[in-house]
Amino acid sequence: YEEGLLSDEEKYKETIKIWTKATDLVQEETYKYLGENPFNPVFIMVDSGARGNKDQLKQLSGMRGLMADPSGRTIEIPILSNFREGLSVLEFFISTHGARKGSADTALRTSSAGYLTRRLVDVVQSVVITQPDCGTHEGVRAAILKSSDNFVVEKIEDFIFGRVLAKDVYEPGSGSILVNPETGKVYQRDTVILDDDAKFLSNYKKRVPVVEEKVLDLSDINIPEVYTELAEDVDLGTEVLPAESELNWEIIKKLRDARVKSVKVKLYPIVGNVVAEEVVWDKERKKQLAVEEEQIDVTVAKMLEENNIDSIVVRPEIYVRSPLTCEAEHGVCAKCYGLDLSNHKVVSVGESVGIVAAQSIGEPGTQLTMRTFHTGGIATTADITQGLPRVEELFEARKKTKDPEGIFSKVKGVVVDISQDEPKKIYVQDELGTMHEYVVPSRVRVNVSVGQKVLPGQSLTTGSLKVRKILEELGVEDTAMYLLREIKKVYVQQGVDIHDKHFELIIRQMLNKAEVIEPGDTDFLPGDLVPITILNKVNREIMEGNAKIELNRKRVIGKVLAKHILIKNEEGQVVELAKEGEEITEELLEQLIKYNVKDVLVINHDKEKEVYQIMPKETVKYRRKLLRITQASLEYEGWLSAASFQQTQQVLTDAAIKGAVDYLKGLKENVIVGQLIPAGTGFEIFANIQYEETPRHALEEKEKLA
Repeated sequence: YEEGLLSDEEKYKETIKIWTKATDLVQEETYKYLGENPFNPVFIMVDSGARGNKDQLKQLSGMRGLMADPSGRTIEIPILSNFREGLSVLEFFISTHGARKGSADTALRTSSAGYLTRRLVDVVQSVVITQPDCGTHEGVRAAILKSSDNFVVEKIEDFIFGRVLAKDVYEPGSGSILVNPETGKVYQRDTVILDDDAKFLSNYKKRVPVVEEKVLDLSDINIPEVYTELAEDVDLGTEVLPAESELNWEIIKKLRDARVKSVKVKLYPIVGNVVAEEVVWDKERKKQLAVEEEQIDVTVAKMLEENNIDSIVVRPEIYVRSPLTCEAEHGVCAKCYGLDLSNHKVVSVGESVGIVAAQSIGEPGTQLTMRTFHTGGIATTADITQGLPRVEELFEARKKTKDPEGIFSKVKGVVVDISQDEPKKIYVQDELGTMHEYVVPSRVRVNVSVGQKVLPGQSLTTGSLKVRKILEELGVEDTAMYLLREIKKVYVQQGVDIHDKHFELIIRQMLNKAEVIEPGDTDFLPGDLVPITILNKVNREIMEGNAKIELNRKRVIGKVLAKHILIKNEEGQVVELAKEGEEITEELLEQLIKYNVKDVLVINHDKEKEVYQIMPKETVKYRRKLLRITQASLEYEGWLSAASFQQTQQVLTDAAIKGAVDYLKGLKENVIVGQLIPAGTGFEIFANIQYEETPRHALEEKEKLA
């Protein structure tokens, strides 16, 4: 700086950077020193998470560090003393800014946090546990949650605790279901994961060979449990089965029919597991072949084989049930929700989990910081939005974020090149060899390097990602996981620990609707926002109806029409094709099929009217939508709840025009009309229970007889 090579701003940033690093080192040393005596009361408090955090410990017995002035800019003179030694006059003066800002912040924070809680409650108030099991086979993949800047938000152990397995967990390499050797517990579908199970599953790792070659005896009934393919071409006389064909039952049947006794195969025991090592490099150490937390597919396994890697450390693939994938039509089911965290038992039907979730997230809101930190360091790192404003930004799915927008990889591949010319570009080559070009916006920095392997949805630059773009490019699951990681990160940084299921319930409500693009043969209109569960149900019914067409065509022959049938002929005129009371013959059926009549109403043998579908129907085509929490509350099916939330006039006018009916499914509506709320003992399965009291003398008689 004195040589004139640095500007004032650069010198300021470098100074801040050095002091921040020094303060961090002092913090670590202080914590380490106190930890040498595990019974130190202050250490016990901080370590157990009961009270205080490392930062406060640093201020008490290390150094106070850097302070901010009233505008939020960091003052470059740090406070070297701690509270135990006491501050000098200048140090005390510097620290008064922070104290004043703290008091002003608290007042603002309470109102923001209160409003956030109110919006959250409104979006999930109708979510109660409606059934024990929705029967879905879907789930979310357990993974270490890392935010876009590689900050570990949550370990696998915490991610899977208190949940129910959606699929069996297989032991890597053998293909058999994993068993806990200490407790004998078998980790199959529908197992509840308790504390010990979460510890065991998250720490279970195993070194597994990449590939094994052997000769398979085809007289043996069982085929290998792991991914297997033919090691060489097999000539069956009528056809040749090429090498590298996957060995499945169809191929085994062909081999057995051709009387082949044995066949040379390659087994890939690592396929279907998850990489548990940091990084696996290629022979030249120029390209990453596999990275931690990556699912190993056949392509990855073959790349490892080509690079002569004999074995790698993997962990089993774990899928758990989650509110995000629950298929209950209303609310969520007990198995997708998992344990009730107040008593560590499976949640009971009727529990109002929505409100519990909203309050669990809203209540610590007052503890989150309001300020945007001005970070010392690189010029492009702008103020990082943290605390409450960041949580709100995510829940409200803001189109404009305060941070500059970053970019993410849309494919699984390797960074081949990063061009330094303006605008900077990142080139990623996917597994099929296709090149993908990403232009880096001017306000962000690249945070990947050449040769690094990237996974879909991974950040290639600093800055926050646009949630709606993730939804368009990668789909619902990646969007939900991004929201979960980023929201949870804010709370974790402030030392607040909230279980994922609470966030998932809110995210489920945000992703619950879809926009109808083509209504097909349904009553929806293009542009309608409909809950995804209803669309799936309608489509399922249409597919089931389409499967019965052949049977229905046979059934309607000989039956009498209950209603005349009008069609448009070639000239576009409406003509009558068949009269009411006319019997359906084969010729008439052909005419009906020709003019694309899909349903016919007939009178059956019991003199009752019945509809038969005789032509296939079109299903609904839709696009998943992400609604911000305010919008999701107002789009709620019952208008009473929406009107009592915000924009009352608009909601009531819309409802009146549509002639909407509120079926009082949520809690708010029932409170408004003064009924019992449909939760707890007011839930419908409990509401109709008949109670009978046994008279006392009858009980006494019973006891005497006993």
